[in-house]
Amino acid sequence: MQASSSVNLARRKKLGLLVGDKVRVKVESDESEYGMEVPPELAALLQQED
Repeated sequence: MQASSSVNLARRKKLGLLVGDKVRVKVESDESEYGMEVPPELAALLQQED
């Protein structure tokens, strides 16, 4: 399967990539509640009631 995705300049520089470079990626399902790691302090705030 072929697909395309954009990669921002900072990430391309960090990875040593140029526009148009071909790469292989592994896509995995994100099972976390918010789609990314949440710092413990923020998680505690989100658990508080108004």
